[in-house]
Amino acid sequence: MNSKENLKTILLVVLVLMSIALTWSIWSYRYPFQENTDEEKESLEPLSPYEKNMASLIKPMQVFVHKEGQYYGTYEEGIMDELWDQVGELKLKNDMQVEKDINQTNKNYIEMRFFGEVPFTVLKNQLEWFGTQELYDYDYMFNKIVIEYENDRLEKIRFVNTSNSSIRSFTISSSPNKWQELIQTTDEKKNWSEFIVFNNLLLPKEAPEIDIKYVSKEEITENELKQALFTDTRNLEENTLGKTTIIRDARNTLTIEDDLIFTFQYPKVQDFNNEQMDSVSMLTSAVTHVNQVGGWMVSEDFRLKMIEEQEVIFEQTIDNVPVILDENNYAIKVTLSNGENQLVVESFSRPITYFGSMTSNQTREMENAEVIEELIKRNYSETELKNIFIGYDELKEGAHSRVDLTPEWYVVTEYDSIEKLNKEGENSELE
Repeated sequence: MNSKENLKTILLVVLVLMSIALTWSIWSYRYPFQENTDEEKESLEPLSPYEKNMASLIKPMQVFVHKEGQYYGTYEEGIMDELWDQVGELKLKNDMQVEKDINQTNKNYIEMRFFGEVPFTVLKNQLEWFGTQELYDYDYMFNKIVIEYENDRLEKIRFVNTSNSSIRSFTISSSPNKWQELIQTTDEKKNWSEFIVFNNLLLPKEAPEIDIKYVSKEEITENELKQALFTDTRNLEENTLGKTTIIRDARNTLTIEDDLIFTFQYPKVQDFNNEQMDSVSMLTSAVTHVNQVGGWMVSEDFRLKMIEEQEVIFEQTIDNVPVILDENNYAIKVTLSNGENQLVVESFSRPITYFGSMTSNQTREMENAEVIEELIKRNYSETELKNIFIGYDELKEGAHSRVDLTPEWYVVTEYDSIEKLNKEGENSELE
């Protein structure tokens, strides 16, 4: 009798242990579920590995031709891009000169203006100019290129920094031939229009017509960001403070601010073995990193906006026209630091929305030189403005649904801030 009871007890203990083991295995097992590819589903990888090279991020936003005492400008994206491609094919002599007078040339020339200041060395290496130039002034920055020509020959190229009135110039030893065709200002296509000089500003004599863009804005959802930026989304800690959501794992932090901008932070994940934080290494590191993270959207175009002490910022452009946003809503920003003699990318930020489908069935006639002159006389002093250009103003029709990109005149002040040209009597500073 006792032996039967003992056997029952042993069997019961075995069954209980088997039950516990089976229950544990069921609860702890994670089946590797896969997406059902038969159904159309929203992509969970919005930050795709779409890459951009440096040349596509450094392009002029304005191109002018000074010919026989007259100025001409173009708003044709194709002409501007082709001329920029021609610059990349120049062959330069190894005879760099340092100059100071930025207005010293009386010859015919092509002038290219950039949205921000560009490191000379990055551009030289990227465009693979011929020659054996040593890297003089490694961190020299320019915001304008002037190419002198005479008859059918390009003679000299100048890299100008208008902020400190400095120039680095080279003699052109040979050049492609297509540039002559591109700067024909009297052809039937009327790609070029006449400009006049007012207070050192170039203003269009006739009112240009610029497309109004109607854009749908696509939103990157919180779930998509998690899937794209975190290796394992099962053990994420999430906190919401007001309109800010913070999502983190043991190593990385994703911050979503007011459903407008996200910042992805990962301390010292990636370094670039540079001993100094100069503008060249900062820019190349930023571009390399955004390419690796996949921060560019296929439908978007960008230009270098500025390189600051610890930040590289890119501005969005449409058909070579910059989209002007306020200082709290930038296109892409990469934050860097110089730790342990190594340049480190610390965080990457961009809006949580991006431009999707775009239409343009309407143009806007901009103000001409006569009107702009009166507006400037009414609102600004003679030395207050450094440049004037056309940019897109983002007019929101809904939270994330649609925006109208309307062309407006913008001015660059003597302090390098950008303002919409005042048409009333009161300035509205944007940055």
